[in-house]
Amino acid sequence: MNTAGQPVSSPPAHMGNLLVAAVCGLAAAVMLSQSLRAAENMWWIVLAYLAPVPIFAAGFSQGKIPALVAGTVGCALLLLMVGTQNMITFSAVFIIPAALLGALAVRHRRGDDGQIFWYPTGYLLTAAMVYAGVCFILINSAFMGQEGGLQGQLTQMGQQFLESRQSDTTSAMTNFEGQPISPEQQTEIWRTAAEFMAQYLPTIVMSSWLFFMVITGVATLRALGPHGWSLRPDLSMADLELPAWFLAATVVLGLVAYAAPAAYAFVALNLFILAGAGYMFVGLGLAHRWAKGRKWGWLFLVPMYVLTIFGWPTIFIALAGFLVSVWRVRHFLPLQNRRAS
Repeated sequence: MNTAGQPVSSPPAHMGNLLVAAVCGLAAAVMLSQSLRAAENMWWIVLAYLAPVPIFAAGFSQGKIPALVAGTVGCALLLLMVGTQNMITFSAVFIIPAALLGALAVRHRRGDDGQIFWYPTGYLLTAAMVYAGVCFILINSAFMGQEGGLQGQLTQMGQQFLESRQSDTTSAMTNFEGQPISPEQQTEIWRTAAEFMAQYLPTIVMSSWLFFMVITGVATLRALGPHGWSLRPDLSMADLELPAWFLAATVVLGLVAYAAPAAYAFVALNLFILAGAGYMFVGLGLAHRWAKGRKWGWLFLVPMYVLTIFGWPTIFIALAGFLVSVWRVRHFLPLQNRRAS
């Protein structure tokens, strides 16, 4: 957040704000509880992905306190609706991060000239990544007492799953020459595949969650904006930058992932790749900055976002974002005015 000037007090949370927040929390809880019916029809799972929307809406339209109230109400109602275990899962994945990010998004300061500086978009992205990383570390710590830790348990489950899928098929595995593979070789293949999946599964889940939260939050804010229901202007990608300490943390994670023992390297590698997802957003922000003000700029942005669907192009986008952060290329590019009227 820009440090110029004094913090601006949010509007006091009166009964109307808190009532709206409670209704938003109720809506999120109902949507998540109904998503459990996905076992009957997979379309019900859509409700789980939409559940953060009312929590985000409470924060963006009502303020910090209502955002936290909506999250609290949603968690409490989930406890009554789906039980403790499902409540913890749903709250940790959907409600708590939406409430925290919604509360942070409406933080702002008023500069000496009276203009408002909103909480930086890059800091919101950083908060989401830190939240995901902390959850991953806690889950990994919970499995430390078991054989192989979290990675070992994921490898075992993955191997069992792959072997069960093979046993369901009538055709035997063959090598490149068309000759049958022995059961011992099949077991080794499944073990190697399961180890690879277990190595990167946490970062796949965390990165997917990060994309989901970013898209949901931005879409909610843009839906509220045209109606004048949002306290904050749109989240701009053009001036997206991550804090300097995050760059140092990324480098340290990379070194630990390369040199540390396997148990620590597993955690560091997944966190390092998650950080790479953050720099991919910085790379996309660079594209937004270039396209800003150009008549056909969107023709450049569409292919950039299409490339993120595929795996390998995102590496180059993330590398561009990382280099922007290292060499401060943004100082030589036209910056968007960060002051919101």
